[in-house]
Amino acid sequence: MANNFKQVLLVYFPPVAALCFCLIIVYFCYAAWECTNTGPYVTRYNQRLMALATENNLRGKTESEVEKVLGEPTFVWRRWNKWRMDTGEPTSDAEFIVTYNYAPFRFFPSKVFQVRMKDDKVYGLEMFDD
Repeated sequence: MANNFKQVLLVYFPPVAALCFCLIIVYFCYAAWECTNTGPYVTRYNQRLMALATENNLRGKTESEVEKVLGEPTFVWRRWNKWRMDTGEPTSDAEFIVTYNYAPFRFFPSKVFQVRMKDDKVYGLEMFDD
């Protein structure tokens, strides 16, 4: 019985593994193509998030409300919008900006939907940002 299993494993495993590997490569290539050419999936993804944000009137809402409506972001940028070049410290008129990025493919952060916030309030929504 064990010998038959070994034979079956040796016969079927390599082609199945090769097929799975090829499918993974095709998926990554498709994701790269989608994100570089703004394909149909990326377009629908960004339009769906914009529709959700518009329906729920996210402008002026807080960070916690954004996560309730759109879910957990793919990644978040937190930074000052102005800083001194000599010291690297923020200037006196600098504002702290938070940007929530929602990528159509988590492993390929391009053509993302962005929610921009300052003073803990949403002030901007952007589709297809790189």
